[in-house]
Amino acid sequence: MKANEILDLLAERHSKDLFVPECKDGQTWGRLYSRLDAWVLKKSYSPRCSIGYEIKVSRSDFMNDKKYHNYLPLCNEFYFVAPRGILDKNELPAEVGYIQVSKNLKKLYCKKKAVYRKIENPEALKDYILISRAIIKNEQIESSGGKEYWEKWLKDKQINREFGYKVGKAIKETIKEKIDSIQEENNALKFQIENLEEIKQIAEELGINFKTRFLMKAEVKKAITGIGLELIRATAKAKKSIIELEQELLRFEK
Repeated sequence: MKANEILDLLAERHSKDLFVPECKDGQTWGRLYSRLDAWVLKKSYSPRCSIGYEIKVSRSDFMNDKKYHNYLPLCNEFYFVAPRGILDKNELPAEVGYIQVSKNLKKLYCKKKAVYRKIENPEALKDYILISRAIIKNEQIESSGGKEYWEKWLKDKQINREFGYKVGKAIKETIKEKIDSIQEENNALKFQIENLEEIKQIAEELGINFKTRFLMKAEVKKAITGIGLELIRATAKAKKSIIELEQELLRFEK
């Protein structure tokens, strides 16, 4: 495993903090300087906490490291970071922490928590970060029409235009499908109505009355059997009278 791969994992771990890889303890000309593999300032005022990291990818590198003591005054917490087998947490001083890289090289696990130490403000290190590493954007200039602002504005506008086109196209296609479906239903209903009108016209030509359901059934039956409405009514009346007569005879027998 390479040191820069571990550095990427640390950067991801501190994605919401100030993360400075290869951080020096001050100006580099005319003096000897120390360099941390990574220096972090947590984005919190209470408590204020800075963290130093030293990455080790071989046992010999760890055993030969005599300079890590120089890093302790630069951070509130200090950690060694290494894959399994490089070092043992019991080899470390009490105040130093240890973070181990997982077997699949995808995660970091804290095997020993570093002791929080109060330190003097490392002004030279912070000056180095501000002068040599920091990129501060002028938000007022950016919002009033800087090049980067307008490039972002045009990009966002293009994205919004494409998104609006896709949404509009989807809505248009949905509406068209609904209209086509309704049109098909209307055509089917229109066909049925035309058939019914034709049937009604033929029935009226044959003398069938469509004013009521009963009359319509009677007229249709008459057309089929030749039995008229008057005969149907007389038969129903006679049937009713026979039923009533049977009921009277049953009461008389009792």
